[in-house]
Amino acid sequence: IENIQFNPKGDLKDAEGNPYFYWPDGSVRNLAYPDPLAQVTQRDYVYETDLRKADLYNKGSYSLNSFAIPIDAGLEFNVSPRVTLRMGMSLHYTFTDNIDNLSGNKNINVNDGLNYGGKVGNDIFTFSYATLHLDLFSDAKTKMVERLFAMVDNFDYTLLDDEDNDGVPDGIDNCPGTPKGVEVDSVGCPYDDDGDGVPNYMDKQLNTPPGAIVDANGVEITDEQVAEVLDADAMKHSEVALYRMMYLGNTGKRVSKGIPAKFKFLDTDKDGYLSFEEVLSAIDAFFDYQSSLTVEDLYELNDFFFSQ
Repeated sequence: IENIQFNPKGDLKDAEGNPYFYWPDGSVRNLAYPDPLAQVTQRDYVYETDLRKADLYNKGSYSLNSFAIPIDAGLEFNVSPRVTLRMGMSLHYTFTDNIDNLSGNKNINVNDGLNYGGKVGNDIFTFSYATLHLDLFSDAKTKMVERLFAMVDNFDYTLLDDEDNDGVPDGIDNCPGTPKGVEVDSVGCPYDDDGDGVPNYMDKQLNTPPGAIVDANGVEITDEQVAEVLDADAMKHSEVALYRMMYLGNTGKRVSKGIPAKFKFLDTDKDGYLSFEEVLSAIDAFFDYQSSLTVEDLYELNDFFFSQ
């Protein structure tokens, strides 16, 4: 709802100040009806007369203030992540019949007694417009994520939080709680170059031979040491879990589910996994019309990404 203040103007005179005369046949003439010398003339459409002061209609005073209901429709175009162009049309239904100074049977010309009024009812007017919206304050990463995931149903933005500040959002972080400053892979797990199940930042033997059994510090242990541990009357649960992990051949590396053929070209670092950045790049390319993927492919890509 809106408030409108208006001052009605009319085109009642020509450029020389001579009045227009509206005849019953619908013509506009230079002399009053029914003068035989009157000639047809054309309006200049210059609204020079304040209708509140014109002595043509016996209307009395009325309010120049009214409420109205605006109805707006338009199209928005993303020029860039921070610039939006909107083109639209707005229709305004007012609660007054006096904006054009015509109010049906009340519009009687006191000079000739003729009714020049229009249809009785509230006035309605429209206008078209174009606006340019510039966002100066939103965080750049937030704007990018909002735009790229705009087509993903029920996307949970809490997944983008990063509790351990390792650069990998919590929603895809397979190793939460990574110590500050530790280098991680695309799913947030510390690197383990020798594949012994102990991350580099904790590994005191960084070049353990493949398949070797190691202790909690990543140092290789002998079969005799393993036997001693297994023969002990009591064994810590953590040591059992560590041994089982080593014995079953779990190197601490992720087991790939296999990237679908249609998405393999997105794996730019060729590590066999689709990282968060690689998925964002794919969606960004789609919105920039630089991708062969369809909307359905994006939904499938989203599902596969979170299933890794």
